Amino acid sequence: MKANILNWTSLVLFLLSLVTGILNHYVGHGSSHGVCRSLSVVHIIINAMFLVTYITHIVRHLKWYKLLFKKNKKLSKVTLLLSIFSLFTVLTGIGLLLFGKGQGMHLGLIHYIVGLVFGFFCIWHLFMRFKPLKFKKKK
Repeated sequence: MKANILNWTSLVLFLLSLVTGILNHYVGHGSSHGVCRSLSVVHIIINAMFLVTYITHIVRHLKWYKLLFKKNKKLSKVTLLLSIFSLFTVLTGIGLLLFGKGQGMHLGLIHYIVGLVFGFFCIWHLFMRFKPLKFKKKK
């Protein structure tokens, strides 16, 4: 998969994931169970596709991860935190799939909060990598 297509696909899926996750959280505070369930299914499908593009992105940048174990290498703390929170988001999401019993679960709230933090670091990571968004330094 070409890098440009991968990046844009990841961006679209990330945004859809973030929106459906936030909507799912707020719909769960009063709407019918059917609406919440349907939105959860959409969120799961989007995130299954996002996970494929995300893993492909990580594989393309394996050299960066290998540098984590080298001494005296300055690596992006944002990317490191993004990686950590992505792992926690995936693990709590899998936990919800396997052990979730519906609304009011503590794991669901943890997944929501960790997902928001993951979203924050994704946006920061995107901002640092996407050239049109970078601030130009004055000389």
